[in-house]
Amino acid sequence: MPRRSRSILAALALAAAVAPAAAIATTYAKVLGVEGLIQHSDRVVRGEVVRTESRWTPRGYIETLVTIDVDDVYAGQAGNEVTVVAPGGTIEGQTMAIDGAPTFTVGEDVVVFANGKKIVGFGQGAFAVDDNQVARRSLGNELPHKHTALELDRAFGQPDVASACIDQHIDTTQREGWMLRGATGTRLGRDDVAMWRVNLLANMEYRLDACADGLYEGAQLVLTDEEGSTLSHASGDSETSLRFTPAETGVYYVGLYAEDLPEGVWRGAASISIHYR
Repeated sequence: MPRRSRSILAALALAAAVAPAAAIATTYAKVLGVEGLIQHSDRVVRGEVVRTESRWTPRGYIETLVTIDVDDVYAGQAGNEVTVVAPGGTIEGQTMAIDGAPTFTVGEDVVVFANGKKIVGFGQGAFAVDDNQVARRSLGNELPHKHTALELDRAFGQPDVASACIDQHIDTTQREGWMLRGATGTRLGRDDVAMWRVNLLANMEYRLDACADGLYEGAQLVLTDEEGSTLSHASGDSETSLRFTPAETGVYYVGLYAEDLPEGVWRGAASISIHYR
């Protein structure tokens, strides 16, 4: 180990002799709201902490690798497990506690806003989920002047509601003689647009159905050509559909967006299906 790291270890050992943990104070350069956390994240996940492993950094600090078994992905993409790095930790009885950094415990239900392996906003992007399905900064990273509570039954949409709705549409539409081309779901924030590239055949009739979870305000479904010109458009609060028969075989785009979301909701869920006959 480098001499400098050994001297830091010695200093930490001395601190541990008179206090339970060595502490390094920090302040957030910028306090982020939920939308700010999402914008700085490449993934937002919920899951159970299954492993924590502390290690020394080359600069002589302790950091902890936190592995989360993913139950849900609120934004971005993630596999079955996600690992993030939290500043501070404990190695062989030596604890380095950093003010504002979250501390994770195996078995905890958490929501994490991550960019790569970094927790967004230093420690701001880590929340513990309570028995009422509300996520709060209660991992040692509380902000006394900014109390954020995420009601997880609605804060990031209700995909089960949207999925159940589109399943009903699929059953009804197929009984009417339509063939299912495909179905999918997504989550959208304010002013977000989801686009799907589809190949449509000339003179084939297509039906597009969209179901929102009821949290959207003014869901919009649009079909454009390859150049982006609108060919058909439909709107509705939670359910909408349109029909289209292309004159030419080619590439088209299906778009879905919402005009707004209610307060306390940062993502709404929606599902779409495409049928033909």
